Amino acid sequence: MVQLVAYGASGGNGQFDSRYRGGFGAMVRSSFVMQPGDKLNVVIGQPGDHREASSGSSHGGGGGGGTFVWRDGHDSPLLVAGGGGGASYASTSQTYWGQHGRACQAGSDAKPTGGSGGLSGMGGQGSVTTSTCKKKKERKRKKKRR
Repeated sequence: MVQLVAYGASGGNGQFDSRYRGGFGAMVRSSFVMQPGDKLNVVIGQPGDHREASSGSSHGGGGGGGTFVWRDGHDSPLLVAGGGGGASYASTSQTYWGQHGRACQAGSDAKPTGGSGGLSGMGGQGSVTTSTCKKKKERKRKKKRR
């Protein structure tokens, strides 16, 4: 049994200023049964950056990259940790900070207004809707009486 932990990269701050905060990357963890000779492939997301506009105005931070882990020769990933969203340059209010990365198939929506996050590898949409992570129901462990 091998336990793997993956982290998505943080989104970039806006305006080169930590008051315009990018979101944190997601953290995912799981255990897998591996066989001798199994090889893992890993792509590690890089942090989002800030880019100065050519006209001297400012842009917000770029989104952080996701981290992906999969078995060599298999198409399905073992772990995917989403990167954090880049911060807006419009305001230092928390409402404009980058969204945190997610550990589900739905991406976060742009806040406070903007498009919806992508789903299952598809791009997001340019309208204001809500995408949510459906949480797995927690299994209650029943204690056995002896």
